[in-house]
Amino acid sequence: MIHHPPVRAHTDLLQALALDEKDAQSLIDITRDTDVRVILSGHYHAPIVEFVDGVPVVVTAGVANVSRTFADAAEESAIDAFGGALVEIDGARVRVVPFLERLTPDDEVFHFDAQAVEQIIQDAGRPH
Repeated sequence: MIHHPPVRAHTDLLQALALDEKDAQSLIDITRDTDVRVILSGHYHAPIVEFVDGVPVVVTAGVANVSRTFADAAEESAIDAFGGALVEIDGARVRVVPFLERLTPDDEVFHFDAQAVEQIIQDAGRPH
């Protein structure tokens, strides 16, 4: 279990605040040829499942808000919702059941346009 997943984010801002490629690869290298069955993470506030070297990386939705996955990657916005995932490990099987609950329909929690996102990235010292 790790907060920052070792997979790419779906928006420029989240990618700028993600694990760098070297650290992500180090995590994958550490888990290679071990009994690690799944890597559980968050940070991106969106449900993602990606297999890396045969190991599923499960990123759950946020507990305070959920990123708009299909919005413009140069912008950042979220809806008033929460989510997570039930993960079951049974022998050779890993089952992931994601869930998402909207709290208020069509209620945007925040929206940063591309210019605001670029400023946040620069302020964080993490150019993309």
